[in-house]
Amino acid sequence: WPFNEEITARAIHKINIPIVSAIGHEIDFTISDFVADLRAPTPSAAAEILVPEKEEIQRNLHNLNHTLKSRVINTIERQNERIDYLGTRTLVNEPIRILSELEQSTDWKSESLQKSFLEALGNKEKSIASFNQRLTLCHPAKQLEEVSGKLKIITQSLEHKLSKKFSELEEKYERSALSLKNLGPNSVLERGFSLTQDEDGKLITSSKEMNSGDKIITRLKDGDLKSTID
Repeated sequence: WPFNEEITARAIHKINIPIVSAIGHEIDFTISDFVADLRAPTPSAAAEILVPEKEEIQRNLHNLNHTLKSRVINTIERQNERIDYLGTRTLVNEPIRILSELEQSTDWKSESLQKSFLEALGNKEKSIASFNQRLTLCHPAKQLEEVSGKLKIITQSLEHKLSKKFSELEEKYERSALSLKNLGPNSVLERGFSLTQDEDGKLITSSKEMNSGDKIITRLKDGDLKSTID
């Protein structure tokens, strides 16, 4: 449902980088499918679409770069041929002046064309680098790497919190166990107290429970005493 909300559609529309909508259900359509630059039926299909397109664009950019170089080189060669032709046609009349002008014209045009070529080549390389960077940021592998990094951070945080919680529970358990041990019969005997039982092992809590002649067992920390009530 979030991909059918207006806020999602507007956000996709405002983004400058290419967007491929791939919600993951082939037969379902969402509003984001119509706002995005391209719709893919599944995320896997989106990856298959994007990767070939990137390779094709890079090939086209390489071909354009090669074409630009060829055109500049051809232009320089044509200008040199024209200068050579003019020089051979008029060199008979004014050899020194014509030769000097041709040399200056050749140098100026060569420098101008080389400068223009280098500037155009530099701009084209910047455009290619910028486009490659945008494609890299949009690539599913890059997004998967970012998600994996975030998931790793979350996992580490959870592990730390769980470890801390387990340590707290362990300390609490040890304190409770110590408290129970201190309240146990053996701890009571260690502190100098005693326990009195009848012959059947029933704990005697009041003198009224016993009669003259009854046998009792008194438990101490280092042993038992058997007695008879007078």
